[in-house]
Amino acid sequence: MEDIKGLKIRVTGGPPTEQMKALGAVPTPMPMPDTYLALDKGVIDGMGAPWEAIHGFRLYEVAKYYTMVPLSAVYFSMSMNKQKWESLPKDIQQAMTSVSGLEAAKFWGHNFFDTAEQGVMERVKAGNHQMVKYVPPPEELERWQKVAGEPLWKDWVKKMESKGRPDAQKVLDETLRLLK
Repeated sequence: MEDIKGLKIRVTGGPPTEQMKALGAVPTPMPMPDTYLALDKGVIDGMGAPWEAIHGFRLYEVAKYYTMVPLSAVYFSMSMNKQKWESLPKDIQQAMTSVSGLEAAKFWGHNFFDTAEQGVMERVKAGNHQMVKYVPPPEELERWQKVAGEPLWKDWVKKMESKGRPDAQKVLDETLRLLK
């Protein structure tokens, strides 16, 4: 954890900003398309990114070192106005729900996110790039979680409950369970 102190780390804003502050880094918000040049020119020292972003934005060309830590994640979803949804014909609603929800999330999680690291490794090898991966020991990851995970989770629950969402702790608990 001490190695990240003072480093300029690209973040998406919101909780990842608070996470980097808690770790002692300098959170540097910037759009994802700007990270390649920012890494290349030394504007930022690093960033948190999943394998699919490393692959898609070709970050393996400008980053040599990869520390495998469970930082916050950016999720993607498609949302629709409830009235619009209800105005759709039932067969269209059925077509959409048949390829969405928990089962679709599991399918895409496995078939896209879980295989993205392999794609990066293929690109690294094909382009003759270097990749040095470091996986901190479990006790170090526990330190990160206690400093930059649990306090933020507690704050999120309080914030959600204050907004009238009494199930916030249950949502957090289920999220953590699914991550295991």
